[in-house]
Amino acid sequence: MPQMSPYNWLLLNLMFSSMFLMFMIILNFISIKKLFFKKKKINKNFLIKW
Repeated sequence: MPQMSPYNWLLLNLMFSSMFLMFMIILNFISIKKLFFKKKKINKNFLIKW
């Protein structure tokens, strides 16, 4: 088991980093979507004003 310990730690680290990366990507995607929708709304309001 002690020989397997470093490998297990590496695997756990890799899993954690991948999960974190996925979370960050999802967060960025959501923020980009929100920004896009906001821009769309602003454009619509601008058109209505004109």
